[in-house]
Amino acid sequence: MRFWTVVTLSALVLAGCSKSASLGPSEEAAQTAAPAPPAPGSKPNGQAQQVSQAVTVALLAYTYAYDLVAPAKAVPDLLNRDQKACADAGPQTCQVVGSTLTQGNDETVTGRLQIQARPDWLSTFRDRLASETKAAGGRIANSRVESEDLTRKIVDTEAAVRAKTALRDRLQQVLATRPGKLSDLFEMEKALAQVQGELDATQSELAVMRTRVATSLLTINYSATPHVPALTDALRSSTTALVATLSLMLTAIAALAPWAAAAGLGLLVYRRFVAKKPKPSATA
Repeated sequence: MRFWTVVTLSALVLAGCSKSASLGPSEEAAQTAAPAPPAPGSKPNGQAQQVSQAVTVALLAYTYAYDLVAPAKAVPDLLNRDQKACADAGPQTCQVVGSTLTQGNDETVTGRLQIQARPDWLSTFRDRLASETKAAGGRIANSRVESEDLTRKIVDTEAAVRAKTALRDRLQQVLATRPGKLSDLFEMEKALAQVQGELDATQSELAVMRTRVATSLLTINYSATPHVPALTDALRSSTTALVATLSLMLTAIAALAPWAAAAGLGLLVYRRFVAKKPKPSATA
């Protein structure tokens, strides 16, 4: 008899949770977040005002991205400076999510820095980012801002946490007040452990979304400016090309000189012995 009582109570609890889960996001949000209309002539209490404000203000998660171009020698210093600024702000204000730096042999330097920070600190950091990059000889080539509305997800997840918490509490109460067979208690404890695991996972998901709203993600991509040859490099290249041209001309002259000398000698012999030879008289 006790076992069927436990099963009946569990079914009622599950039915109540199923009813809550069957509501659409907007309906559930309205039931869980929207306050009841105040009685005529009465003033709304502070809790109702807070709930109304929470529903009307969108919960947005912002992400920023910047592409910085600077001289190859300045890229590592810029990355280290920005990373140090986040570390100096403290973990409660800014945290480094990831940092990479790649240096090649041909002055090809690239870097990437990701930080998660509070919006107020990040706003100040972004304001001075352009000026400090310009002072180092670089510039911001591109910038992007994106946002994701997490209002409905957060409201739905909060409702799920409340439902799972109520189910867990009722199962714990059943275990404490209605002892039964060992097999029945084992099944009830198994169900309680499953509900507790789902509750922990849902609470973790909710904490992650709240963190995304409370902080913003900034990604900075660093790259070196294209290498422009200096004046000495240009003069060196021009001198090399001129020397190569002169060398080619001298080689051609040396190769053609014997043939030119032979042709000149043949022309001289022809003019002296053949061209000046008297022609025979026409009358005998």
